[in-house]
Amino acid sequence: MRLVGLDATIFMRFTIMCRNIFVVLALIGCAVLIPVHMDKSTRFGDDVWLSRLTPANVFGQPLWAQVVVAWLFNLVVCGFLWLNYRKVLQLRRTYFESEDYQNSLHARTLMVSANLQAVVELR
Repeated sequence: MRLVGLDATIFMRFTIMCRNIFVVLALIGCAVLIPVHMDKSTRFGDDVWLSRLTPANVFGQPLWAQVVVAWLFNLVVCGFLWLNYRKVLQLRRTYFESEDYQNSLHARTLMVSANLQAVVELR
């Protein structure tokens, strides 16, 4: 964070999180859905193996695998977001409490406000 700044650090954390989510979802999907589709798909005429990988020819009870995997996908994404948010919150607190940020000129703000009644009376 000292070399690239807080924004770049958070962006790199986000891209790594997206990669990790994709890897976990791909592993779950391939480990659960492909065997269910291959085993439980109904064959129609001269099916090619690629059409057996999809849920197009799966009917009945095996479709519950889709529901379970969808819930697993949601839990995985929520888990990754929660873990990453905790780390980003920790990074932000560390950054905003640092001496460099506290003493920097850009950290100071100026609030200008005007009383609306006073503005109306000036006209």
